[in-house]
Amino acid sequence: MKRGLVLTLVDHAQELFRSIGVDYAFSMAGSGGRLPHEWTVSGGSLPSGLEMSPDGTISGQPTVATNASVVVQVVDSDGRVAAFPYVLSVTTGTKRQEVVARGGMVSVDIVGGTVNLVSVEAADGFTAYVIHRGPTRVQVHFVGPVGITPSWLLCEGSPDVSCAFE
Repeated sequence: MKRGLVLTLVDHAQELFRSIGVDYAFSMAGSGGRLPHEWTVSGGSLPSGLEMSPDGTISGQPTVATNASVVVQVVDSDGRVAAFPYVLSVTTGTKRQEVVARGGMVSVDIVGGTVNLVSVEAADGFTAYVIHRGPTRVQVHFVGPVGITPSWLLCEGSPDVSCAFE
């Protein structure tokens, strides 16, 4: 195996999760080596409904919920090879909810009967304390300056997740 090819992913962070029935397109990019580069899935398989073209584009419409482990490989015109293990998750649908409470804001992702913390932003001199991050409950307490009543946020429930705050 020849060396010298570096594999890079484009927009990787946004592409970890997809939803069933939603059009998907993601482009891989490689640097180094001699063009053209040819891309393949060398281990595992893409989720049903998705395919990879030789130019590194993964596209299609996923048909089942899964966490697919694949190895993506790129070969340059001199035969140098680079490979990268990758997990592509397909869900039944995700609902992002932002909840504003006294002392800050919390963003959660709700998928079916699960809820996971995405971000917490404290405001107005409050400090945020994360008690639970998911997947069955997200709980955050906001503690403010002396004399200001603390507040909390709680998201939980199955099969339907709801959020409450005070």
